Amino acid sequence: KEFRAVLAAEPANAAAHRGLGEIARRQGRMDEAVRELQTSLATRDSAEVRTMLAKVYLDQKKPALARAEAEKAVKLAPNYTEAKQLLEHLQNSKAAAKKPGGGGP
Repeated sequence: KEFRAVLAAEPANAAAHRGLGEIARRQGRMDEAVRELQTSLATRDSAEVRTMLAKVYLDQKKPALARAEAEKAVKLAPNYTEAKQLLEHLQNSKAAAKKPGGGGP
């Protein structure tokens, strides 16, 4: 409710959109999370928001989009540990999928 109140007064508030995106993700409303996080990014680019968006894309089984967002996050903030770890995970998953046997057990 507080985020919505902020947006009523200031529709382009990136932090409020980020907050709504995070809440939507926790509640399993992934399409809404994507919309809110993209709106936040349109106002202010952020490695943290790009990392959140990458996680939503992973939840949606969209690894290519997740990887693209994680790469952008690392370019924005090369020392942001969470983004670097997510990108490494995505790159390792992609490499495992290319190996014979599909990387499964």
